[in-house]
Amino acid sequence: MDFNKLPQSKTFKRAALLVGLLLIVFVSFSFGAFVGYHKARFSYAWGENYDRNFAGPHHGIFGMQGMMPFDSSAFMNAHGAFGTIAGIDSTSAMIMIKGQDNLEKTVVISSSTALLEHRSAIAFSDLETGESVVVIGTPNEQGQIEARLVRILQ
Repeated sequence: MDFNKLPQSKTFKRAALLVGLLLIVFVSFSFGAFVGYHKARFSYAWGENYDRNFAGPHHGIFGMQGMMPFDSSAFMNAHGAFGTIAGIDSTSAMIMIKGQDNLEKTVVISSSTALLEHRSAIAFSDLETGESVVVIGTPNEQGQIEARLVRILQ
């Protein structure tokens, strides 16, 4: 066999082309795995630090110091409120919630709002000032919270 004519043979050219294609596929796959790994690591770290990034540092399990008394710093107020009932307007079905930051939020109660004390349903007339509540809802154009759920925590 003449080694000088080996690079000119069809078999050698096909083998070199196949090795080149496999090398390109391997490099592409490795690059994709590298990028995917770093994106997954970033996403995982983002998810693990979501509360700390947007709600501030918390301590304990889920940011709670203990089950009683409830600490309002453990709850994010994105579309809701946590605090005590500062006032009740029964004519327009609204309550005022005063949070730990001393800001008052107006909460609109509708017929579709779930009012709960522990796991029991209650009526709007059962709400009293001074009770600790959690409100989940959506903001409206007047800056009020249209409640979907109001739960008494005491």
